[in-house]
Amino acid sequence: MVINFKVLIYYEKVNFIFQNIQTLIALVGTIGNTLVICVFCRRKLQSYSYSFYCIALAVSDIQVLLNAFRHWAEHILDVNIDLIETFFCKFDEYYIYTNATASIWMLCLISLDRILTIVFPNRFKFLKTRSIQITIVLLIYIYCFLINIQFPISYQIELINKTNSSSSLHLECKIPIEVNNTLLWIYFVNVLLGSLILNMILNVKMVLFVFTNRNKVSINLG
Repeated sequence: MVINFKVLIYYEKVNFIFQNIQTLIALVGTIGNTLVICVFCRRKLQSYSYSFYCIALAVSDIQVLLNAFRHWAEHILDVNIDLIETFFCKFDEYYIYTNATASIWMLCLISLDRILTIVFPNRFKFLKTRSIQITIVLLIYIYCFLINIQFPISYQIELINKTNSSSSLHLECKIPIEVNNTLLWIYFVNVLLGSLILNMILNVKMVLFVFTNRNKVSINLG
């Protein structure tokens, strides 16, 4: 019992430090992404094709980072937002995974936009119009909404009793383990396809093109 108590105390200290560091990182990230939005909203930069995608990426990242404050409130202040209302239980994880998945594909969009601008500066200009960019971003979000739709459908607030004692009754926001595992696999596939394969291929192709044509072409970054 003494050993278990010491382990519990050690865990609480480590968790306290981790949650505060995570929240500090989220705060810095939120401020940084807010500055990104302010910079790319300037009139001089709005003419660049990638500015809209960078703003969309920053907005998605901010919404993911805000989740750290929810964890901080739960572990440090003992305030579980998920249990305040069924709506929060159903949509908190949905909100996070939707924006996290969107961020992955926003990065791919930025890389694709750069490679089209650098490799094909005089082609595919219609893809750089604002209406097309808005349509593409909306399609990405619709895709992200749909692949994560099981989160709000499956999450429920349940009354849990782990020790068969009325004094140990407590509420938990739960999702069936098989549904959760399926959704994690879907997210993993998006990370694998988006960040580790497609984004890498696009960036490698762009770097190789610039390297092999550095003395032959002038690179248009607009």
